[in-house]
Amino acid sequence: MDAHAIKEWSNALAPYVAFFTAFWAILTYRRAKKVEVARLQKQIFDDVYLSGRFGRIRHALDLDFQAKIVPILVRIKEGREGELGQEERALLLELDDFLNLIEYVLYLEQDKKLITAHDREALLAYWIELVGDTEHAALRDYLAYGYERLAKCVKSKDKPE
Repeated sequence: MDAHAIKEWSNALAPYVAFFTAFWAILTYRRAKKVEVARLQKQIFDDVYLSGRFGRIRHALDLDFQAKIVPILVRIKEGREGELGQEERALLLELDDFLNLIEYVLYLEQDKKLITAHDREALLAYWIELVGDTEHAALRDYLAYGYERLAKCVKSKDKPE
């Protein structure tokens, strides 16, 4: 083959090679994105359920809400934060961390589109429903202190379908 024929063949094949390269790049990007999302979901699951970091607050919200959490939230609502003891402040900090994690997951879903509503439900449905139930009304009121996404999420669950 002479140089002219090789040049013609390369010009003819160039669009096909470019298309294949672009297709391969998109496919690789999508696979990498799925892996990234799976890692993120695992990290959230580990933080909430396996690390022990939120064990105490999950227990308090689930089993000791009236005895441990409500008195703290009442003092906050009445502007008497200064009356909180060291143990109550520590529990309030854990509650804020837990609610911030839920807010972050809602941010990842709503703004970044990194996880789906189905993913969020799989990770946090129980806790979001707990915040929204009537027994936890004091917690629901507390959402006004900077947890707008969670408040909106809980409110949307109240609407009849």
